[in-house]
Amino acid sequence: MDKVKNISLGGFSFTIEETAYNALNTYLVEVHKHLSTNADKDEILYDIEQRMAELLKDQMKGREVVISQDIQYLISVLGRPEQYVDDEENTASTPQFSNSFKGRKLYRDIDDKKLGGVLSGISYYFKWDVTLLRIVFALLIFANISFFAFSVNGKGISFTSTLIVLYFIFWGVVPAAVTTSEKLEMKGEEVNLDTLSNFKTSFPSQRREWTKSLTDKKIAGVLGGLALYLSINSTWLRIAYVAVVLFSLPIFHQMGVLAIIGYFILAAVLKNPTLATEEVHSLKTSDTAITSPQRNNFFFMLLKGVFYFIAIVICIPLFIALIGTIISVFGATIAGGVTLLTLSDYLPYLLAHQWQVVVLYLASGLLLLVPISLIVLLALKLFAKGFRTPKAWVVANVLCLVVGIMLLLTVLGSVGKEFVTASEVETKIPITSTADTLVISEKASTPYDGFVSLHERGVDLRNNVYFTDIQPTNDSLPYLLITKKSKGRTVSEATENASRLEFPIEFNKNVIELPNHYTLKKGNVFRDQEVKVSLCVPAGKYVKTIANRQFYMFQKWHPILEKNALYKVTKDSIIQVTSNN
Repeated sequence: MDKVKNISLGGFSFTIEETAYNALNTYLVEVHKHLSTNADKDEILYDIEQRMAELLKDQMKGREVVISQDIQYLISVLGRPEQYVDDEENTASTPQFSNSFKGRKLYRDIDDKKLGGVLSGISYYFKWDVTLLRIVFALLIFANISFFAFSVNGKGISFTSTLIVLYFIFWGVVPAAVTTSEKLEMKGEEVNLDTLSNFKTSFPSQRREWTKSLTDKKIAGVLGGLALYLSINSTWLRIAYVAVVLFSLPIFHQMGVLAIIGYFILAAVLKNPTLATEEVHSLKTSDTAITSPQRNNFFFMLLKGVFYFIAIVICIPLFIALIGTIISVFGATIAGGVTLLTLSDYLPYLLAHQWQVVVLYLASGLLLLVPISLIVLLALKLFAKGFRTPKAWVVANVLCLVVGIMLLLTVLGSVGKEFVTASEVETKIPITSTADTLVISEKASTPYDGFVSLHERGVDLRNNVYFTDIQPTNDSLPYLLITKKSKGRTVSEATENASRLEFPIEFNKNVIELPNHYTLKKGNVFRDQEVKVSLCVPAGKYVKTIANRQFYMFQKWHPILEKNALYKVTKDSIIQVTSNN
């Protein structure tokens, strides 16, 4: 028989034998002395008492009084303060990491929560990166992957809805890690006197996490943190990112914009680690004995494989696009003398003099050197420590820019002078058909629907050919009035440019086939040429207009005329007989 006392331990009430009370009090005094230099000793003592209360509840198993054996059990689990003093430095310098699930419990992490701490708790349990886990979960939510849908009571439930429901079920079922003991269990660490007393100053959790880098940062430390996470060189990672952005912006606009937006989103979302945290991550990277278990982590290996796959998929088309861009600027030919559709193929139809072509290429080369030089400078600034921009580099780039612009303006000015004067040539083509009805049809030379079509004879230009109207005439025979317009440096030059364009019209009995383009043969230049066609018909005859989806000319009809309609020509007007169908 022994005396008993009532005590409060960790917020819980216990009845305890006097001998057990004395042993517990002695132990707590030792712990208090051990924590005397710790600024958070009161909070740590409360955490230790809470852990004691949890252990006592499990140990008593329905008994009402705490006995001495229970206190001995507490001390054996938590350990005495002196046993941690000798190994304190080794524990701090060489933290032990384990991939085993033993001793690890599933909780919600309310300290690093975005919405309930569900994903953060899962990331601790499986030792996954919480940032990447959140990114994957968000992508699955918004993707609305239809082939994962299943049916309940005849109604389809999408995979997205299922994820949301499971998330809230997890939130309601899994407890939150509130006490220090629960937080240690969540992280897979032993709950003893040492871990409880060092909880706030202990090494970071063994959970891998993509954070910003404090020591290897150029712009917010996003790529430096990713390089540390993937254990790769940050320099090549930055070069790859800059290459993707620079090459995708002019070619794949959305990809480049998303890469930039994604970077700034990550800069805002990723956490800033403490310097000690980053040093531990660096230690993990350099120590193969520590990192080898982590490298076998399926989630980590899958992420690294996906990263390299995406890099290859992006870089190959960007490299091909870069080669294509260089070819399109400087031109290239293939076997048989047929040129690729490049800038060099169209220049002879824009520039009348060879010196203009030479000066344009020289100006383009000088101006192209400026962005290339800026890219090189940016790379050196980012990746070469202590690099300073040479003054000669600045002078050379300014000269390239100024001279290039001056040469370009010289070419543009000389070409612009060839558009200052306009002139036209009018041609009358008689129609010998004696039929009462004339049919106007448009003939497309090729199925190509673009504005310009390049071929071996020259170039076809569309959208500047118009069938304007039908007019009554006092002549006995109908005729076409073709008006060709052009511009030039002088009136005579503009007239010559207009007369040189080809507009081949075909007559097939009473059918008049008008081409939907005009042709500039090699040796001629584009000077805003235009062709207008007017049909003049004696009174009493009929005109039928035919158009289909390939036709361009009939998009410019006079307001009183319609496509696919029949008209009767009177002495002073045009009467519509049937509507379009």
